[in-house]
Amino acid sequence: MKVHEKAALYDSLKKDVEELLQEMAAFKINLETIPQREDLAKFKEENPGHYYASCVGSFSAMSFVLDMKLSKYKGIMNWYNSQK
Repeated sequence: MKVHEKAALYDSLKKDVEELLQEMAAFKINLETIPQREDLAKFKEENPGHYYASCVGSFSAMSFVLDMKLSKYKGIMNWYNSQK
């Protein structure tokens, strides 16, 4: 494989990883908005004790962990992008 072919593959890989990071960021936003969903608000009224533990707590933790992983890989991508 020639150098310019490897460079093209590397650029393609960088593009794919950047798209994945964008999709993960959008998913994180969806996780953060789960507690405001109308169907869950109705469930909250019917089952007040079960709602917080099963929905808000779990999804808040997942959002936090996803945010940590996003920050890590954004930092890695920024380092690779700064190497020229």
